[in-house]
Amino acid sequence: IHTDDAFVCNRPRSVIARMTAAPQQNTETFDLIFYAKKTQTPRSRQCEIYAIYLNEDDKLQTAHISFRLPFQLIVEPAMPIKNSEFAVTLQVSGLSPPSPTDLFADLLQGKEEEDILRTPQVLSLVFYCNRADVTLLLSRKGGKIRVQSSAELDAVWLVIDELMHRLNAMAIKKDAVLFSMK
Repeated sequence: IHTDDAFVCNRPRSVIARMTAAPQQNTETFDLIFYAKKTQTPRSRQCEIYAIYLNEDDKLQTAHISFRLPFQLIVEPAMPIKNSEFAVTLQVSGLSPPSPTDLFADLLQGKEEEDILRTPQVLSLVFYCNRADVTLLLSRKGGKIRVQSSAELDAVWLVIDELMHRLNAMAIKKDAVLFSMK
């Protein structure tokens, strides 16, 4: 298992006793739990899992899966925070971007949800590991999303990466083309 050093897996290595050639019997299932360290901002949420084993002919075989660890593992939503030491503006073309609270609705479950939704054009995200904050602002005229922070650039990058991932997924559904950065 390979991931950023800011994450820990409960089972970093597992041993497969035996694999057979029969497809219906060629499945091994492992429950993996990932934790984010409280002292380190991840640079990436990418996770790679490799399986290396000998088949019934004693030949080396490999299998691989790649995925992104959940965004909820590293951030929580917060009331809007004014901060602008670092700022990046994304010009979204091809579709009207939704409000940050709509785009990150999966994060808005809990006691502060009602308070956060009072300003749907603004969403602040706070990192569990170091309390760094990043704020997303949707322009009133539309088409632009400003990402600003007083935190380290690693935190800003992770939010921009997730924002672009979500906007691209939305654009694919609508057959649109996106993005320029300023």
